[in-house]
Amino acid sequence: MAQNDIEDMLDNLRRIKIRGHDLNNIKIKTLEMELRFLSTFLKYHHLLLPDSLVKIAKKAQLIDEMLQSVFDECKTNLNVERLVSQLLEFIEGNTSLRYNFELNHSHLSEYMDCLDKNLNDVQMFFELDATEWILELDATEWTNEMLQLNRFLEQVKIIQKKMKFLRYLYATEINSYIDHEKLEGLETRIQFMADNVGQFCLALWLTKVEDDIDSDEDTDEDENDLVSKPPYLLCLIKLVELEMKKTFLGEIRASKFSQSRTFKKQKFPKDFSKQLHSLLVCLKCKKRNNFSDTISVRNINVAIEFLLVFLADVPNHVINGKKLNEVLEEVGALVGDVLCLIHSSIIKDDTSKINLCFIQILEKTENLKAQLERYYKSLKFTPSQFPTAGGLTFLSSLLRKLNTMIKSKLGLDFMMKPHIVILEKELSYLTSVFRAIAKVQHEHEILKDLQRHTINLAYE
Repeated sequence: MAQNDIEDMLDNLRRIKIRGHDLNNIKIKTLEMELRFLSTFLKYHHLLLPDSLVKIAKKAQLIDEMLQSVFDECKTNLNVERLVSQLLEFIEGNTSLRYNFELNHSHLSEYMDCLDKNLNDVQMFFELDATEWILELDATEWTNEMLQLNRFLEQVKIIQKKMKFLRYLYATEINSYIDHEKLEGLETRIQFMADNVGQFCLALWLTKVEDDIDSDEDTDEDENDLVSKPPYLLCLIKLVELEMKKTFLGEIRASKFSQSRTFKKQKFPKDFSKQLHSLLVCLKCKKRNNFSDTISVRNINVAIEFLLVFLADVPNHVINGKKLNEVLEEVGALVGDVLCLIHSSIIKDDTSKINLCFIQILEKTENLKAQLERYYKSLKFTPSQFPTAGGLTFLSSLLRKLNTMIKSKLGLDFMMKPHIVILEKELSYLTSVFRAIAKVQHEHEILKDLQRHTINLAYE
């Protein structure tokens, strides 16, 4: 189905509204929304997953029925049957979709413009849908559902607002003024963010399509996944903001936006560390599928494991407040670099750039370790605080991680298993000693010495 045909139909619908035809306004709005979604996913079909094709075909049939209803009433001569037939041919002819898809830098702004319209439609979709079922609920259910819906829509509005601002900065302040080789990292982050927003819109668009293979339980799980998705998208937006901050402060200091509040005062989304942890776990799996086992790859494995342990443990008694923001900015940049490394290996297979990414990630990881070491070693506490103070919280997190590694049968974890078993046993013994120390209520020189060794051990 040609993009021009969809635009023609949208023009027809606009003319119908202007002429004031006696049609259901909700029906017209719904049809416009459906056509805009359809236009986006035809144009950016790399977003489509194989298991969504059946639902898209059913969507096409529903759109066909809606079009015939509207245009028959208005006596229009549009050949809707031909258009839908073209759509189905397109879907059936694209079962092998391009997963390794990279947009040209000149098309990124247009891509984000399309998604901006779809995010508008997401909000309209939920508002229209709510009118159908909300009246069937009792007072308590109605209140709970409305609170949840309002929270969700507020998050979608924030995503839309932030993406619109990032799109403006990229198109007007960055794209034409900086050499594109220097923008590869930023553009990779932007497309990864946009693709995830696009898949979010696609899932919402298809959420009400009945599928014979979906059970009620599957549908509930899908809807729960969608409701929990905005915090993850806000995390990806923050990764773009962090890279843009680096670009403005490094390449275009003269721009008024280098002093923007978005870059000047970093405020991280709620559960940012948790969302970063989830992203890093996904990237770790992708890395495993795209790299052979070399010394450099093993070093990156160690860096990723270090970040995962750290993210699982913050905020804590040591890393919180201003310190946490400083460290999360470094960790966010590092996770973005890991994303770019994997992207380079999949899309371009450029050995020199991949090797440079390896070096940069390892250097940044060592700098982060040094920063964290200073924080942990600067901690002052009394013996009664042993079980919960920062260094020991970190140790508890390490013990959980070591247990997971002992059970693993993959790669480096499996090779290191004999050593990990010994380390876990010794650290577990020390932890039990620390708990006993916590019961001692008086100061003693040997306890002060144990404080220092405990923090050093937890970090090392």
